[in-house]
Amino acid sequence: KKLKSLWCHANELSELPENVCLLTAVEEISCGSNQIERLPSSLDNLVSMRRLMVDENRIKVLPNLLAALLKFSLESLTFEGCPLEDPPLSVRVQGYEAVMSYLDHQYKSN
Repeated sequence: KKLKSLWCHANELSELPENVCLLTAVEEISCGSNQIERLPSSLDNLVSMRRLMVDENRIKVLPNLLAALLKFSLESLTFEGCPLEDPPLSVRVQGYEAVMSYLDHQYKSN
């Protein structure tokens, strides 16, 4: 069997290890209430992921590569309680679709 859900809430993690991105069949990652400052750079390998929950962490920037997951399966992204600087608040208050559109635009610009 392949791992479908990874829950690592409140474990005082300072990072989500890069090798998590080897779990290509994972559909859900929930890593809220940790100390995570950034998401792995190869997160776009998780082509089966439908839900990513990173609430209550120290993440300041959502990586543009999350937009790449839109092509595959990402349906939900939550980041409540994170001190985000990018995307800006003016985008975040418009909701998930606006955030993903912003990330997609940034991703295609790079």
